[in-house]
Amino acid sequence: GLESFLRALITAAEDPAGLFGQGERALRPWDHLPKGDARLAAVCDVMGREVFREISTRCSSAPLDKDGRVPLHWLCSRHGAVARRDAKFADAFFDDPAVGLKKTEAGLTPLHCAARDLALDDAADVAFFRRVLDLAPSAALVENASGWTPLHLFVHARAATLEDDAVGWDALDALVAAGRDAVGSGTSAGDTPLHLAAHAFRRGLTRAAPRLLDALVTAAPDAA
Repeated sequence: GLESFLRALITAAEDPAGLFGQGERALRPWDHLPKGDARLAAVCDVMGREVFREISTRCSSAPLDKDGRVPLHWLCSRHGAVARRDAKFADAFFDDPAVGLKKTEAGLTPLHCAARDLALDDAADVAFFRRVLDLAPSAALVENASGWTPLHLFVHARAATLEDDAVGWDALDALVAAGRDAVGSGTSAGDTPLHLAAHAFRRGLTRAAPRLLDALVTAAPDAA
């Protein structure tokens, strides 16, 4: 399989990390992988462990790629889905609180990436999300280049799929508590998280829809 092939390359290379450096257009190998492939996270884990072999590289605030991501952005994204399950490996990514507020070229903090990409379907994912939030709580109010806060991305990604009994509610509660003003904040297009939730329910309400709408309205009544 692809993982075995990569491990063979790493074993044979004099500079394994160099295999996964920036190439044409400053892209790294993982940027060329198909987003919907189920093997993506496992393959990225193999690559990432070479790129971030040294602890000092994991908490670096230096740009990792053309998008201006730092390593914590990588860990919080779909690329880090396997790596972040390894607590011992992930710990060093959190050594410098300043990286929690680092922005990509599009204005995304690591919390934006976590709000968008984490599955948040089990306790481990929720615990990781809260760790990212605790690293830089003020990131909850940071807007990207289009005016989206992490809460906007959270609602946009999950409004139509969040189940009433899902553990992801704990992540939502923590995000709202850290940045209540984000509930009434509009994007550059004027959409608040409540707008995004209502749009997600345009084809029908889910069982959890009343709970989500109530949570947002209660947090910021004026946004309604």
